[in-house]
Amino acid sequence: MPLEGIKRKVSLMDGDLTFALVATQLFWAGTMWYSQFNTYPMFAAVSAEDFRPLHASYEQGLPIAVYLPFGIALLVGLTALIRLWAISAPIWLTVLALGLAGGVVTTAFGAAPLHIWLIENGQDMSKIQSLLMWNAARNASAMLAAASSLVIAVQWRRANARASNVPELALEGETTEPKENGRQ
Repeated sequence: MPLEGIKRKVSLMDGDLTFALVATQLFWAGTMWYSQFNTYPMFAAVSAEDFRPLHASYEQGLPIAVYLPFGIALLVGLTALIRLWAISAPIWLTVLALGLAGGVVTTAFGAAPLHIWLIENGQDMSKIQSLLMWNAARNASAMLAAASSLVIAVQWRRANARASNVPELALEGETTEPKENGRQ
């Protein structure tokens, strides 16, 4: 079982952190999906003369709509990696780390340079297609981070229940009543 050998006491702070982790990773994944299926296709749908104003408007909204949420998702994710390592299965924290790293790499080496090129040169369908491909990789990274955060939150809940001696919910067909000799 991945939670055997808990190295330290589970705390309520870890619960707040796992909630923040799930919320930020799901929000980040949502922004990536929105970009993939709404924003970037719109770049291809407008005329060449409407592209520059559209892209300029898009760029103005990035600090609040993208940079801040992604920065918070990274900060919470890194905090979770440090804080929860002792109570979660390392494989899921590794998946979280890969998702976060994938988001940074695909942004820094894919999306950001393409956006700079589009700002300087205007609409280009091949660059927009490349942007969609890089964003698909960011989507995969965000989904890895979101899925792993959900698993980590479930693991935290189970570890917290064990540490608190609170019985977990029984699966269908199981019972939470102690059997003879105190065993289930």
